[in-house]
Amino acid sequence: DLNKNGVKEVGFPTSQGITFSEFTTSNIAATPYNLTGFSLDSASVKLNWFGGGSKYYIFRKAGNSNFALIDSAISNQYIDTSVLNNTWYFYAVKSYDGTKQNNLSGYSNIISVYSHKPASLVTVASNTVKSVIAKFSNQINTKIENLQSFYVINQGYPNSISANDQYSYLLTFYKPFDSSNYSLVINNLNDFYGSPVKPDTMNFFVDTVPNKSEFFIVSHEIINQYKIKIDFNLPVDTSTVMNKSNYTFTPANKVTGIQLSDDRKTVYLSLTGSKPIGSVGIEYTLKLSNILSSNESGRVEINSGAGSFVVLTGYAENLSGVYVYPSPVRINNGENKLMFANLPQMSKITIFDINGKKINEIEDRSGRGGVKYNLKDLNGNFLSSGIYIYRIVKLDEQNHEVEEKIGKFAVLK
Repeated sequence: DLNKNGVKEVGFPTSQGITFSEFTTSNIAATPYNLTGFSLDSASVKLNWFGGGSKYYIFRKAGNSNFALIDSAISNQYIDTSVLNNTWYFYAVKSYDGTKQNNLSGYSNIISVYSHKPASLVTVASNTVKSVIAKFSNQINTKIENLQSFYVINQGYPNSISANDQYSYLLTFYKPFDSSNYSLVINNLNDFYGSPVKPDTMNFFVDTVPNKSEFFIVSHEIINQYKIKIDFNLPVDTSTVMNKSNYTFTPANKVTGIQLSDDRKTVYLSLTGSKPIGSVGIEYTLKLSNILSSNESGRVEINSGAGSFVVLTGYAENLSGVYVYPSPVRINNGENKLMFANLPQMSKITIFDINGKKINEIEDRSGRGGVKYNLKDLNGNFLSSGIYIYRIVKLDEQNHEVEEKIGKFAVLK
């Protein structure tokens, strides 16, 4: 029942794809679906959805409050101009269809939107003869799916893009720059909160100098939630790379063990006993400092900017590795939360009590691989002690459920 109108669809494969049809008339207004939204600017949020109603009702809440009706619309989009800057809001939509016996639908999927001024390009600067740093005014999306979002006139597209820090990208090119003026063109970018970045063109100057030895991070890999692999361009100095105090996490985390490869170009960092990383709903930045290359490579100090940061985040491809922590979770004056980790890019979590009653529902489209649950029911009350069931589904771009996993967790007071 894709449109939640009480009538199940039947799917037929055709040359144009799968066509879904209903073979009876529904007496229930169809529920809007695939609700999406983003912040247009610091004072407005834009919503879009699919549905077939003659009128739509827009509901919104902030924090732990209940949903309240804020407006209506006759089209499949709406701009909320009554938001506060730097505030999280939750939205849902209901449709009205006067031809149906039950003329008001249920809630659409619930989404969260952070109202803010979207990121914009601030500066572009040459980093090396083959790399450029593009800095933005707000946090950026650390995952770039399209290398053609960046283009340097008379130079081409970058061959790799990585997050330099939470506000900038490091763009690397095969061909070295000449000493000249260049222009960087950006388009089709979204910032950290999903708002479109305004397309822009910015000039910068490259002053090539004789090559000097540089020491930097070439790549990194999250092996599992407690292990990180880091590759360097030069062999490292053993004493400095094995010093745990030379690794700093934001937000706070801790390296508990370090292993060095035989060629001394790769280190493996263990976080066993500390907080997990990766697809856990938290974006960590790891900064390396005071680390030198080997004696044979000139004891070069690691770059202070680009090449000394890694951004650790991600999401799972499927639900096979989903887990929750801590379990049991203790409610302590509302401070504790339950984390659902190793989630796909888009997922929905429904919480039930042991008798099958729906307690709450969470939808996550952040792509950060995890989401926190505040341990409250649909009325805003904290859960009682006991066993609870969760159902997690992976969603596709059309908001269809494509995979399912069921588990349980315990709550203590």
